[in-house]
Amino acid sequence: MNSYLPLTGLILCGGKSSRLGFDKLSVIKDTVPVYNWWLGVLEKHCSNIYISCNPHQADQYKLPNTLIDIESHQGPLGGIYSAILKHPDHALLVVACDLVYITEKDIDSTHNSKRSDFLWYNLLDFRDRFSISIVYHL
Repeated sequence: MNSYLPLTGLILCGGKSSRLGFDKLSVIKDTVPVYNWWLGVLEKHCSNIYISCNPHQADQYKLPNTLIDIESHQGPLGGIYSAILKHPDHALLVVACDLVYITEKDIDSTHNSKRSDFLWYNLLDFRDRFSISIVYHL
């Protein structure tokens, strides 16, 4: 019988926000800051949830459960690397905080469809060209 590793959520909020042109943490979804929206979605599935951000964001927004990149200026992989080092015995569910067109139903159905013989899930919304990928380390 296969057992799953504990699942840790990681919300990627750091970086320079050069693609958006403004701080990702100021994005609003369903009347709340998008990082709070993601916290609510992920808490149903994850034993721990971290917000990957830069030190300035952590101070400015007073974020809960921040994870500052161990290696700065490495993009999203810096946050993922830091999370792996913090919880090497956990699987990660990683989301970018600015993916505002992903729905709670998308996350629920993707997470609920995991199987012990799958390591990678990809959910692509072709209407808006946003994707989310989830990798499970079993």
